Order: sequence, then C-alpha cells, then structure tokens
Amino acid sequence: MKKIALIDNLNAVPVNLSALDSIREKFENRLVEMDFERLKSYWTKEHYLGKRPPITMQSQESVIAFVKKVEGAIGYINAKNLDDSVKVLYRWSE
Repeated sequence: MKKIALIDNLNAVPVNLSALDSIREKFENRLVEMDFERLKSYWTKEHYLGKRPPITMQSQESVIAFVKKVEGAIGYINAKNLDDSVKVLYRWSE
C-alpha cells in the first residue's frame, strides 16, 4: 500500500507477484485484507494522487532476484522458495 517509505533508512521498493499468482491472492486476502478488485480500485484512486502501485514480477524467482539486486526492495514468496540470499521480515502460514 506504500504506507511505509523507509526500511532500515532505505527507500522501500515494494514488489508484487502477478495478479494471477495464488501466493499474491493469499497475501492480499490474508495480510492486506483486501481482494483484487478492492486493491485495483484503491490503486486507481491513488494514481490520480500521483502514487504508483508496486512493481509486478512474473515469478517468485524474479522477486528474489529483484530483492537481492535493488537496495530497499521488499517482496513476498512461498517459504519453500526461500534461500539464505534474502532477509525474512515476516512469515505467515495458513
């Protein structure tokens, strides 16, 4: 939702998975507590205020690569795809 601008004194760069990804759906419903249509409406309104939605990646592997490469990047993936190259800030389970 881009409410947090800094993480450890770095500009936060949020990353989303594609809209069709089941992990994104779970993330939005359980953590953000909004469904896809409600989020789409939210970002449409924010667009007119000059705010852009998070960058979208097509795979969990691309999220990991982006987070490793871009300072301040933050994303979400399935824990089974996690390795030691990224820092875990939060875990959730169903």
